[in-house]
Amino acid sequence: MTSWTYAAGGAPAGALPERDPDWTPAEGVEISIELLLDLDAARERLGLHATATLSAAILWASDATRRHGASEAVRVVTGLTIVRASIPGHLLGGTLELRAVITVSSPGIRSNDGFAPRAPQAIVWEEGRTLRLEGTGAQLPVIALEFSGRERPEHAPWRFQLLNPDLASPLGSAFLLELNAKHPTVRALTEGEDVVLPHVVPLLDAFIARNLLHQLLSEFDIEEQLSHSFEAGSLGSHVKSLLAAISGVDAEEGLRMYRDERPLFDLRIDAEIGRFR
Repeated sequence: MTSWTYAAGGAPAGALPERDPDWTPAEGVEISIELLLDLDAARERLGLHATATLSAAILWASDATRRHGASEAVRVVTGLTIVRASIPGHLLGGTLELRAVITVSSPGIRSNDGFAPRAPQAIVWEEGRTLRLEGTGAQLPVIALEFSGRERPEHAPWRFQLLNPDLASPLGSAFLLELNAKHPTVRALTEGEDVVLPHVVPLLDAFIARNLLHQLLSEFDIEEQLSHSFEAGSLGSHVKSLLAAISGVDAEEGLRMYRDERPLFDLRIDAEIGRFR
């Protein structure tokens, strides 16, 4: 017997839904599953010796960011076993695939059953769930923290970090947006205040686009790569889309504007909002 629970952003846990339309990347999620098991009966059914031990874990994978991971393994006991997975929000997006597994952590003394699992970590049971994360905010790799020090001035609302300049990489692993959790504008943004959103979101979108394009174009030689085709959801696909929107023609014209008409290029970034929403 199993029971899945879910919580996002520190909210109280409840039954795992099929989708969470209110989730945003600033919110980490907590997934747990309760397993009710008769361990001796399970060993007997699997043909394992009474000295064998089993472990349980939750495996997860996010299609939008192409990130995956696993919870800590928990030793299975007779009665109730609870497994918990805590996943940072900036690793998530799109569809979250969840899989609870029970494995043989130690087969114990060799049994007489020739079909009994003997390899350590052999999976003897699994159950899957799918959760669609459909945040109302921008689908960005985001982390919220309290700013302080030289690199993160306490009065700054946000900070951009380019993590991976490979244009073929997923957008979700290419950069990180840090939000200053103490800043009043950020608090209003993450809480979804209707008065603030129409004014702040365009500024944030332009900030991301400007930092992303300026860092890529000034620090890395990507011009030749931009002639290639990229998968949807990749960094290269989004960069080409941005450059084409800025120029009003195509990515090549956007590059020319960056080289020859930088002030106009920056003005066009401010005009082209919503590219990452």
